[in-house]
Amino acid sequence: MNLTLNSVLPAISVALQFIIFFMLKKHEPELTKKYYLNGSIYSTLSDQSFKAQVKALWFYYNPINWKAIKPLHIKLTLMLNFIIFVYIIYDVMLKPSLNS
Repeated sequence: MNLTLNSVLPAISVALQFIIFFMLKKHEPELTKKYYLNGSIYSTLSDQSFKAQVKALWFYYNPINWKAIKPLHIKLTLMLNFIIFVYIIYDVMLKPSLNS
């Protein structure tokens, strides 16, 4: 099995999203209720309307929403996840068009 950076980064990003959720739930419970349906990641993932999922994704990938977060370790984890997201977008969408 040949693991490359491109095959591992999406899994790392998803794992970071779960870690961010549990850190938020511990340190910022009000924000957890604001960005996740019923304050639960599982309710958010199973919501049929996708509104709750979009709201959670908007939180993860919009640095403006991070201003309300006080603990630095949560902000750093969000930044790392955002950097991975930007790299994946670059690798999937921009890099192929630049090489042609």
